Amino acid sequence: MIIVGGGYSGTMVAAELARRGVPSMLVEGSGREGRGTAYSTREDAHLLNVAAGRMGAWADKPGDFAEAVAAEGHGPHDFVPRRRYGEYLGSILRHAVDSGMAKVAQSAARSAEATEDGWKIGLADGSRIEGRALVLAQGNQAPAALPFARNIPDTLFVNDPWSNAGRQAVAHAAAEGGDVLMIGTGLTMVDLVLSLDEAAHRGRIVALSRRGLAPRAHAATHEAATIDWAEVPKGSVTGLLRWLRKATAVH
Repeated sequence: MIIVGGGYSGTMVAAELARRGVPSMLVEGSGREGRGTAYSTREDAHLLNVAAGRMGAWADKPGDFAEAVAAEGHGPHDFVPRRRYGEYLGSILRHAVDSGMAKVAQSAARSAEATEDGWKIGLADGSRIEGRALVLAQGNQAPAALPFARNIPDTLFVNDPWSNAGRQAVAHAAAEGGDVLMIGTGLTMVDLVLSLDEAAHRGRIVALSRRGLAPRAHAATHEAATIDWAEVPKGSVTGLLRWLRKATAVH
């Protein structure tokens, strides 16, 4: 089995396969295998948006993560730093590798070719690997460059806030003390504001959004509801999403 992408999804596919004695090759060229983009931050100000007690990576051990961080003073209802969850996933991947059932190719995938026996993957270093099955677990890719920013110097406009350039831009803005404009008011905006605050930025921060919406605080938690399978709409992902939003709405 070949798995392209070493974030949460790729890591857990490799780990689940290792549990079942199925060998796999995890392809990840960023050096963030076991963490991915979501959990690669090193800043403690960046927290999980789900409580620790609901973040167990294993379906049959939902409290696994909470148990892993209990000795560090975190309770099951705490929102733990995302950095710590990345370490948790990294330990799961290391266990899979130590079992001999998983290997990691530290190179980016550049091509995929179907063969009679499965798949052949070309890597950035020029080598190729073959497997009977292929899993694509690339996660969210870097955003496309905005047309209006094509002529703006890289020092003034950052397209990918999670890149090295993004981290350098935060440090530069904090050192210079200038104003910062953010396009978008979602969770990434919140993370960047926290990063700027941690870096002691004292300039003005303006977030621009065409809808003017910001992330909402968590509502009071409830016990899991029992769902009748017959009630679940089938045949349409859009219909399922609408039904889920209505079924989970807080009144």
